[in-house]
Amino acid sequence: MNNRHPPAVYLAGPGVFRRDAKEYGGMLKELCVACGLTGLWPLDNDIHYGPKPADKIRAANSIRRANEGQIIICDAIVADISPFRGHHMDPGTAYEIGFARAVGKPLFVYSHDPRPLLTRMTSSSIARWSKDGATDQNGFLIEDFGLAENLMIGTLPERVYQTATDALAACAAHLREHRRVRA
Repeated sequence: MNNRHPPAVYLAGPGVFRRDAKEYGGMLKELCVACGLTGLWPLDNDIHYGPKPADKIRAANSIRRANEGQIIICDAIVADISPFRGHHMDPGTAYEIGFARAVGKPLFVYSHDPRPLLTRMTSSSIARWSKDGATDQNGFLIEDFGLAENLMIGTLPERVYQTATDALAACAAHLREHRRVRA
């Protein structure tokens, strides 16, 4: 981490699918600046593709590689693990969290619905109770560890914050402390 520049933070999450994704990313990056950080938004990568399916496949690979590149150069990752298109987080964000973990990046997450996964699922018509516990509509057990997400994600961070602002503030404090220790 360069002590002369603000630490860089990769901003993962389903916000890239919003109709106002560029503006939303800009707002997150402004929150980063307020915390003394530089935000790296996935849509900052300039990827172009043509109309053919092969072009789209090349573009998809380019997007993945560009996002991995941002994760490699960042100092930490802040990820939105809010339920997306269902009860669980965005699978692309899950991949980015795993990739960041594999390359040793500190992780800070937030969710607009941090209730335990079991609570979220049993409060809808998707879950049923059996002698073995709660099951989904296909009869698969719903894990009950009191976590906001699957245990492979839910056990990685110290905690799940309720807002991006809170997660970014915790990230900034962690990186400031880490910077002091290394100096």
